[in-house]
Amino acid sequence: MINALTGRIAELECEIGGIDKGIGLALYSQEISDGNWKDSAEGHPADKQLVAPKSAHPVHGSAMEEEVTKTRLALIDSRPLTRLSISHLLTTLSDDFVIMPYSSIDEFVAGYLERPCNVEMVVFNLGSEHISENHISNGILRLKLELPDLPFVFLSDHDELGEILDAILIGARGYISSDFNPSTVIQSLRLVMEGGAFIPHNALLEITEKTSRLREEGRPNGAKVDPPVLQTLTSRELEVFQLVRRGKSNKIIAYELGMQESTVKVHTRKIMTKLKAINRTHAAFLGSQIADGKAEY
Repeated sequence: MINALTGRIAELECEIGGIDKGIGLALYSQEISDGNWKDSAEGHPADKQLVAPKSAHPVHGSAMEEEVTKTRLALIDSRPLTRLSISHLLTTLSDDFVIMPYSSIDEFVAGYLERPCNVEMVVFNLGSEHISENHISNGILRLKLELPDLPFVFLSDHDELGEILDAILIGARGYISSDFNPSTVIQSLRLVMEGGAFIPHNALLEITEKTSRLREEGRPNGAKVDPPVLQTLTSRELEVFQLVRRGKSNKIIAYELGMQESTVKVHTRKIMTKLKAINRTHAAFLGSQIADGKAEY
């Protein structure tokens, strides 16, 4: 038996040796394949990532390069079952993502600070929990303090306007309801990665209705900017503001206007201060109100 196995191994080595240098051979046993979906605490957190499992086949160099271009998402979910289920869903239905699962924001931030892992966005699955709960809001504040430029979105079982506004106020770039079908979730994540912001359509309608009602009743309107305030924006700030309103990222704005990304950030902060916007998403919303003629300026 041993001699037969030794002979077979030698044959495989000869076969592998005959493969062109530009091609790698990926061999996956059942144990390793199943391991693609394990969420083990062993090893460094940055080493934990989920990609779509592949069968044994030659892998061309171009395919390896394509793997590197995928968007790396950190998925925060305290529940192992939903954490792995969502990871499996995203990597199965889309070739865009590599998922790095974490049980808490603290685990992610600590691992990232110890060894940066090129995560491009954080997806926080709230489930039935609320953003106002201390352990969640405190975790988000720590994330913003330690990694202020890293965008994050919420997945949630709630679709009440108050919950969505809490997400916007705390700085989220997206709020995605668990009632959405998987393709909508994936498109929403792509939108945010392109520099946009996403909130459910029903929330936008409700915000617009409430804004109109308050204006008709003559009450103070939090989504209104006084005309003198708009006039304080410089010509360069107005150019940046128009692109922020369209959901463009700082990097894209810098490219289109021919300036440094750091300069765009300075202009954006000044715009938010002058418009009394709570965050970038709020500023973009105010811009939409202006463009649609739903606010008097």
